[in-house]
Amino acid sequence: MTNYQLAKLVVMAGAGGLRSRKRIQKTVHLLKASGCALNVDDFRMHYYGPYSAQLAARLDRMSATKMLSESPEVTTVGTQYTYSLSDHFRESFYAYEATPEGKRAKEDLERREPLLRMLYDARPRVLELASTIVEFFLGSGRDWNIASTKAAEFKGEPPESPNMRDAQALAQSVVGCADG
Repeated sequence: MTNYQLAKLVVMAGAGGLRSRKRIQKTVHLLKASGCALNVDDFRMHYYGPYSAQLAARLDRMSATKMLSESPEVTTVGTQYTYSLSDHFRESFYAYEATPEGKRAKEDLERREPLLRMLYDARPRVLELASTIVEFFLGSGRDWNIASTKAAEFKGEPPESPNMRDAQALAQSVVGCADG
């Protein structure tokens, strides 16, 4: 994943920025599963579902170098961070989009805007479950029943819960983007 791709995902989230590292992890995982060319190859199963140390490190680097602004918010479950494009990086970001390479990279992500809207609008638990279902789906020989059952067990979610139904529908939409 390039700095540009991560910054563009943050920009596409809208004026409020992209909230939570977990949402970023799940969004990138699901985008990759949809066929988006994001060079993140180290996703592994974690307590909160698929996790990439490579993506976390890029996010940390981009925050440390002021490419992204990181705003902490203390919640009942800990500190959550909201990411936005920093003023420091804004000019370079838009200058890159004006180049031929930047235009191609921009178009590649912008054509995925309907999928991104679904991912950005998904409730955090549903996004986490959908990402977990997709991970099991891709590793199970592409069987949705096995994937959903394994994900429900792994996440301690009742298999017939509304969250699981919504997550499976989202997971199937994501993989359908790759298949279609």
